[in-house]
Amino acid sequence: VLAFVWATVILGVWTQVLQLMVTFSDPGVVSKFEINHTQNAFMRQLSLDEDEFKVFFDDVVYSRNPYYQQRTCETCFNNRPPKSTHCKTCNRCVNGFDHHCVALNNCVGRRNIRTFYTFLVASTCFATMTSVVSLM
Repeated sequence: VLAFVWATVILGVWTQVLQLMVTFSDPGVVSKFEINHTQNAFMRQLSLDEDEFKVFFDDVVYSRNPYYQQRTCETCFNNRPPKSTHCKTCNRCVNGFDHHCVALNNCVGRRNIRTFYTFLVASTCFATMTSVVSLM
């Protein structure tokens, strides 16, 4: 029983560390200085896998889809890369934007989405273990 309590405490600390990591991490904010108009920078920003990369220039789906084109943000007038969206809460463009988490007061984007999902799993496990320990 004591080992289970200590495991719950350790998981609680790990959950807090993950929360701080997601809250203070950069979600992939697009700055005006990191946008290059070269072909290599454009392909790196797309982050296509190998199968997509092979057909990117020949397939009509990629060439005519505005999702894969570079656009200008209407709000901040920044030339943003493909797969990026402007967050209305933070008032900035985020590469690989998923959502703005109001609980963490930060956007979830390409650079912190794995940490965010790890935080969700850890906090769910922590809540479950806390419930079990409290019933003991």
